[in-house]
Amino acid sequence: MNSTLLNFQCPNYLKSDIDLICRFRRISRTALINILFERVVEEWKPKIKQTEQSHSTLPSKVKTSNWNVSSPNVPVTDYNQPLAIFANSEPNNDW
Repeated sequence: MNSTLLNFQCPNYLKSDIDLICRFRRISRTALINILFERVVEEWKPKIKQTEQSHSTLPSKVKTSNWNVSSPNVPVTDYNQPLAIFANSEPNNDW
């Protein structure tokens, strides 16, 4: 069996409760934690697969534009006017 060492922080109160359960059940901490991990994986793995399958049946992504800041499709040539988002509805160049 292949295995990997996992190190993680555990609150002291939880460690004490885990130790109590392990002594009662006469199993190691590792065995108890692996049992809990297996239960979580058994519960969530089918949900994840179902979600991935439902996403794969969605239509493909919207076509993205090749526009970017460094190379716009239409270069800006008039720098004397404010951007349209800052301009008033009527042109006013008294600024």
